[in-house]
Amino acid sequence: MCMKSLKFIFPAILLVYILAQFASDLYLPSLSVISKALDVTISQVQFSISIFMLGFAGSRLFFGPLSDGIGRKVPLILGLLLCFLGSIICVIATNINLFLLGRFIQGVGGGSGASLVIAIIRDLASGKKLAQFHSYFAISNVFIVASAPLVGGYILYFLNWRANFIFLIFLNVIALITICFIPETNMHKTYKNLHLVFIKQNVITLLSNRSFIGYSLCRFAIYAGILAWITTCPVLLHFIGVSPIGIGWLIALAGVAYIFGGFINARLVVKFGVRRMINYGLSIAMFAGIVLFIFGTLRIINTTSLMFPVLLYTFGASLVSPNTFAGAMNPFPKIAGIAAAVMGGIQIFGGFMSSCIVALLTKKSLLPLGGIFIVCSVIILLVNETLLRRESLK
Repeated sequence: MCMKSLKFIFPAILLVYILAQFASDLYLPSLSVISKALDVTISQVQFSISIFMLGFAGSRLFFGPLSDGIGRKVPLILGLLLCFLGSIICVIATNINLFLLGRFIQGVGGGSGASLVIAIIRDLASGKKLAQFHSYFAISNVFIVASAPLVGGYILYFLNWRANFIFLIFLNVIALITICFIPETNMHKTYKNLHLVFIKQNVITLLSNRSFIGYSLCRFAIYAGILAWITTCPVLLHFIGVSPIGIGWLIALAGVAYIFGGFINARLVVKFGVRRMINYGLSIAMFAGIVLFIFGTLRIINTTSLMFPVLLYTFGASLVSPNTFAGAMNPFPKIAGIAAAVMGGIQIFGGFMSSCIVALLTKKSLLPLGGIFIVCSVIILLVNETLLRRESLK
């Protein structure tokens, strides 16, 4: 298919991707309210972020190979139906266990959309054009997704926390209807990719590829930092005294930082290349972690001391994420589905680990989040200087 096809498909796949992100972030301003409504601790509600990410990561390993065998469209529809079911369970949940079950099923369904949208992009673009297009896709995605916590804050203010999940059901129905009208993009689909021997062979091919592992580990690290602040910020901002609507606005501001970085990356990646842009983003993320750690050591905790480093880290992530995506996916056009699944699974597992860690640590300190930012940046630095030293993307 040509780029014209991509422009036609873009709104549909963007809506699916947005649904997955909205399912993740819409209810963030409601965490403290949900803990009171279900009579549990805030840490237990924070684990609903982790459990969502567990389903989000694991489902990719099923939907990715499936899409390489039968195409992208049917698995997308199946994932949307699962996300729909998960949202209904969250609406009717009267205890934390049922709520966590709904979040897990939401994550499983959302993982389908997120991974297969990436595979569809790879079906239709390659090379630096892939990195450039992913930046524009990320900009459009983040521009809308940044509003998720903001929308969730207003829904909570005017209605209640359950209304967030009713809104997700409505969005889910629109996505289901829309996806029925897009054409199949997998021109390399074959049923042999569903055989365990071929799945095993494809996974071995990916995991033995130095650049794929390197770029995927970079995504693991940068996303771990993102999920850490997503899990921590609503709780810290609530502790500082910020209202749910205010929390939504501040998280949306981080989305603006990502958009700004995405525009810069899309303009500069063709000139400077993938590796250099990753290094720029790494440097900014490292600086953000150091600044946050210093504030934490000095016990300076306010909106500025928290959000300034978070905005810096998010900006740095916007230079790392699209370029690592292009670097990992570019060599594998014929198995883009399973490549997206494995890469996405590695990435989301990083977020799952970091969100669990910060949910267990002290709620009134910036040190855990600053430490995670620094550790994630060091991982990227080590990977970049070992596995990816000789890599370049043309």
